[in-house]
Amino acid sequence: MELSNKTMIYMISIAIIIILFGTTISLTRLQQIYSITGLASSTSGAVNVTVAATASINLTYNSINWGSGQVASGSSSATLDTNNNSAYVQGGTWSTSGINGFTLENDGNVPVNVTINNTHNATTLINGTNPQFRFEARIPTGNSTACESGLLTGQTEFAQTSIKRRICNTLNYTQNRDKLIIDINITIPEDSPTGSKNSTVTFDACSVASGTCTP
Repeated sequence: MELSNKTMIYMISIAIIIILFGTTISLTRLQQIYSITGLASSTSGAVNVTVAATASINLTYNSINWGSGQVASGSSSATLDTNNNSAYVQGGTWSTSGINGFTLENDGNVPVNVTINNTHNATTLINGTNPQFRFEARIPTGNSTACESGLLTGQTEFAQTSIKRRICNTLNYTQNRDKLIIDINITIPEDSPTGSKNSTVTFDACSVASGTCTP
């Protein structure tokens, strides 16, 4: 059976339509695929941390012990001094081995002011004729700006035990700027009573920013 020209044209037209329809669907699907894989999107998150303020001090060298000794023959008194980490004894037989001043460190993370107090003064600790019991605050080598303000300089006599003395208004906390040395000087007269003589030195600190620090 022979197909007429009209029939052949009709069938070819249907075939072309089918091909075009299929191509259109394929292209649409490809476009959807590329559209999905090519999409860009962004979002954001947050990081938050709070560093709490801590006012804290520590004595890294906390014991001064001259041991047993006596006023030398012919001397009216003996002087014992930690003397800038190079202790000496004058007019007496006490040892200087391993003797240093107190080393106080601000191991917190805020500037603090520091006070000193003691359980004895010269009379109650040593007694005798003209005893002395003194302290001196200083900045150690390598910590030149440790005390930013109000360093108490010179040797100061321990007063009544209820009285605190401020030795630094603003002690820094950053590395190599956070230490003080507190030297101790004792004068023992020849008529001082014998026996063990012990005293506790207390250091207190509070944050400069708190505004509540008192001597």
